[in-house]
Amino acid sequence: MSEIGRIDLIADADAETPMIAMVGEFDLSNAPSIVACFDDLATAGCTRVIVDMSETSFIDSTILGAFVLAYRKGLSLAIRGAHGVVRRELERSGLTAVFDFS
Repeated sequence: MSEIGRIDLIADADAETPMIAMVGEFDLSNAPSIVACFDDLATAGCTRVIVDMSETSFIDSTILGAFVLAYRKGLSLAIRGAHGVVRRELERSGLTAVFDFS
């Protein structure tokens, strides 16, 4: 069984762009934690955030909605490492055209 979603903020004192790692499964049950993380980053004045999804095993539409909320708050997301079902969900949603996706 995959790990319930955990968000790791990877702080680099020299980096202007913070990075978060989404580890495990993300759905309605833990979507508020990713929304809160994006809110905190936007409040801190960040405009770009790298989202490492290389260890993300599942997302649902509530997480896609959290990404849209981040965008509306002025955050530009650079999504990295998404694969499998996670990548397919991001591609189906059309968000790969909105965010920096690789």
